[in-house]
Amino acid sequence: MTCYLRVLLVAVFLFSMSGGAIASECRSLIDRKCGSCHFSSKICPMLNKGKGSWAWKRNVRSMKDLGAVYTDQEEKRLVKCLSDPDEQVREICAGLKE
Repeated sequence: MTCYLRVLLVAVFLFSMSGGAIASECRSLIDRKCGSCHFSSKICPMLNKGKGSWAWKRNVRSMKDLGAVYTDQEEKRLVKCLSDPDEQVREICAGLKE
């Protein structure tokens, strides 16, 4: 195997692994930062409405004003995770009737 092919295979492997890590990071972040005050019955209807990043940014900042504690980087990540939820984030709402 040539050196370039090895590098390409390693890069593809690492990239595929990072997608799962990012997804689990979203789930973990939402569980830790939102789930500590809100049950899924509050979060899920908002996720299902498909709110965009502007609405989630406003909502996340509002929670910070009310005492939620997270860094600016966590705030940006929360907005991204909530406005574009992946399968692991949607699992939070699995089996919940609205």
